[in-house]
Amino acid sequence: LFDDVMASNKHFNLSSHNKADKLVERFGKQGFDYIGDHMRDLPVWEASNLAILVNVPAKVIRKTQHLNTLILSKK
Repeated sequence: LFDDVMASNKHFNLSSHNKADKLVERFGKQGFDYIGDHMRDLPVWEASNLAILVNVPAKVIRKTQHLNTLILSKK
């Protein structure tokens, strides 16, 4: 199903800005869609073409209003 995997390890936490940077490095700015469920995903959504939100609270929805979003579910 997948051609490659990117993941955290004991030396590098692949989340938030680190994840956004790696995805932009690999696919280019707005060269990917991203599914997330937490405010820490905001930097990744901001770098993505489509921010897909799953089971998020209203606060996250408000913070992503300026983005191209697809809300699959809300808390």
